[in-house]
Amino acid sequence: MNIEAVKALCQDPNTPIVFAASDEIEKLSHWVQLVLDAIGHSDAFVSDRSCLSDFVPMEDDEIVAWHAKTQANLGIKIPLRGTSIIELAKMVKAAKAH
Repeated sequence: MNIEAVKALCQDPNTPIVFAASDEIEKLSHWVQLVLDAIGHSDAFVSDRSCLSDFVPMEDDEIVAWHAKTQANLGIKIPLRGTSIIELAKMVKAAKAH
């Protein structure tokens, strides 16, 4: 979305604007970007509340392959559900520190 589109949304009184915290995302920005690249969503806008499950393919036959590819890209085993992007970024950071 370009800046003009954002401005238009902000000026529309019927469009609710919700700001989500992103303090942890900013602190771990390098590691978050590695996670986003690995899951195939390099340009995604994420907040501290974003989860891996937000990015899982919708088709059942694609999930297993996507999960295996994501784990291979990150070099760690990851749970498919219930894991936040922040948790993944911390896991990747810890794995790369060893």
